Amino acid sequence: MKRLPEARGLSLLEVTFMMTLLAALGAAIAPTLAATVRNARTARAMLDAQTIRDGINNFKGNGFSIFTSTGSQLALNQVEFLYGDGDIPEAGSSASWRNTTANSVNDFLEEHLVVNSFNGVFAYSTLLAPIWRGAYLNAPVNPDPWGNRYAVNVIYLGASVNDVVVLSAGPDEAVDTADTGNPLTAADDDIVILVEA
Repeated sequence: MKRLPEARGLSLLEVTFMMTLLAALGAAIAPTLAATVRNARTARAMLDAQTIRDGINNFKGNGFSIFTSTGSQLALNQVEFLYGDGDIPEAGSSASWRNTTANSVNDFLEEHLVVNSFNGVFAYSTLLAPIWRGAYLNAPVNPDPWGNRYAVNVIYLGASVNDVVVLSAGPDEAVDTADTGNPLTAADDDIVILVEA
């Protein structure tokens, strides 16, 4: 019978060399991997914001603004901001997107663009002629890639005073963009998609 040669283990020097090589490779790849993840999240947030914009524009295209102005039938229930699901982002240099005034009506995007409900109370068809021809989005509005909600300053729709935008607080999870402006430009790392100028 022929004997097999005995297996030789790795020496401490060989193991140390392999560990050092793997650590160097990991350190070289980590920044590229982190940048790829960051870019993918930003791209997803931009696509989500564009989808929300398109849903709002489709609803408006049916001849009715879901957001009313002073003097209209719905002035008492005027929507100022619409929000998606998710955490409330920190107020960076702009707290206005966290609107909490006593007379404001803030609602969820889903209530207007996915289901037919105004401020979670009644349907549009009970207010005026049947005008809701949605759903204008195919699914609920999920949080942005950082877990925060999207926001839309719909109070300015049709007013042509300030730009209307879909906003995500971005990677730093703090809102730095003011809700007013013409043109309204993104501040810091906020993601802003124009709905109406």
